[in-house]
Amino acid sequence: MFCMYGLTPQDFLPIGELYYIDGVKVCDFQHTVSQKMFEGFLDDKEKAASVCASIGHLNEAISKGASDVGYTIRRQELKYDLDFTREFMIAGIEPGSPYEELFHKQKRFSYQHELRSLLSNVDCPPSQDGIPIQYKKLEKDSLFYDESNDVGMIIQMTCSIKEKTS
Repeated sequence: MFCMYGLTPQDFLPIGELYYIDGVKVCDFQHTVSQKMFEGFLDDKEKAASVCASIGHLNEAISKGASDVGYTIRRQELKYDLDFTREFMIAGIEPGSPYEELFHKQKRFSYQHELRSLLSNVDCPPSQDGIPIQYKKLEKDSLFYDESNDVGMIIQMTCSIKEKTS
């Protein structure tokens, strides 16, 4: 299983009005990566200085690496719907294949925005060497810096807007 911080379009908030660049409708959006994401991984004297963003190419490399050694892959955002103070069950889900229970987590971890890639294939036993994943080093443009603050790191992007068609 591969776990990573993942964002969906719903995770980004518009920070201005729509405008046009060369005839294309665009809008600026932002998302704040919670400071909690860094607190559990860094020593008290350390602060995160940067975040690398990979739109798709790491997922593609994981999918290819898994496929090359015979695994199937299922990727999904986690659902933060578990409250173990009341019950230890996920309504309507039985443990076992296709392992739907692995895509649920306690509500208190919702700041993690986790995306999981579950590898499976009963005919393909896991290798002690792991699964080779190859991908190019991210370009300098994929790294951004955000001044330290108590809220977290802020990701901002400009996106083109496509009208929904019915």
